[in-house]
Amino acid sequence: MKRIILFTVSFILLSWAASSCETENCKFCRKVLTDDATGNIINDGYDSEAEYCGFDLIAIEATSPISNKGVTTSWKCR
Repeated sequence: MKRIILFTVSFILLSWAASSCETENCKFCRKVLTDDATGNIINDGYDSEAEYCGFDLIAIEATSPISNKGVTTSWKCR
C-alpha cells in the first residue's frame, strides 16, 4: 500500500514539474492581423492568446511580420 501511494505521489510531482513554466521565461502571445492599406487592425488575436515558454517563445519573438495579399500578420507578446 505504501508503495502505491509513494508511486502515485511521485508521478504527480514529476508530471507537475515537467509541465510547469517559469514566469520569467513565459509570455502570453497572440497573432495580430493588420490591413496594409489603412493600418487598421482586422483581428486583434485576443480570442487565440496563449502562453509560450522557452524555445517556443524565442521562436515567436524572432518571427518577422509577414505580408500576404494586403494583410500583415505579426506576433504581439506581453
